[in-house]
Amino acid sequence: MDLDRFADDVPYDRTRESFDHLALYRTAPVSAITHYAPVTDRVEQRRGGPGPMDEADWAATIDPFSDERVVVVFELGDLVPLERPVDGDGDGVRGAWYCTLDDLRTAATLSELADGAETR
Repeated sequence: MDLDRFADDVPYDRTRESFDHLALYRTAPVSAITHYAPVTDRVEQRRGGPGPMDEADWAATIDPFSDERVVVVFELGDLVPLERPVDGDGDGVRGAWYCTLDDLRTAATLSELADGAETR
């Protein structure tokens, strides 16, 4: 069940769409998208259940931000550095943006990337 749709305090929409690559935005020291990686697998995991995350992973990556009991863990291939990072020029990245790899490789700023991206 998608409980996010009932919450008033959800910070941003979670992704439910399929995608082949994940771009990685770094807040410090650069405030830019610097790399992307192919998504090799998606694993739904319950807290305490089998899956790629152990309790320490859960405590470090989920607990500070959410009280979710079920998450989707993205397994990634090798990181691919962008020849030219997509520079942050505003508020950063919130939620899921969908764009092409070509858009990612050619955008100079997050605003430029956001203008052509879709949100779902």
